[in-house]
Amino acid sequence: MLKTKVKAGAITNLTDARYFAAWEVHWLGFALDPADEAQLDPATARAIREWVDGVEIVGEFGLQSPAEIRSIAEAVGLDTLQLGPFAPPADCEALDGYRLIKEIVPEPGSDLAGLRAQLAPFAGKVG
Repeated sequence: MLKTKVKAGAITNLTDARYFAAWEVHWLGFALDPADEAQLDPATARAIREWVDGVEIVGEFGLQSPAEIRSIAEAVGLDTLQLGPFAPPADCEALDGYRLIKEIVPEPGSDLAGLRAQLAPFAGKVG
């Protein structure tokens, strides 16, 4: 068992999903953004999800609307949603009921105070 919670992202096949699940990662992420070169279609993501146990399944999204994200989340059976770096705080409220992860891209030279300021609008909405 890993001592730190780990997320394996951009999973595209069952072999990788089962490998990481066997290593007891906490989250398996599927890129569900059509603009992502590693995009996995929802039907394939759902099929892979049915073959792995003991992990939370994360949908990795980019610029999709909350309505589109919710539709895909329901089709795949996602446990957690990862919102892209440009997602506004309002998207968190529109996706109430899901566990949310907010992707951030630190600026070169960022310090902890800067990261906290970047995440402040999302306080209490993501975890």
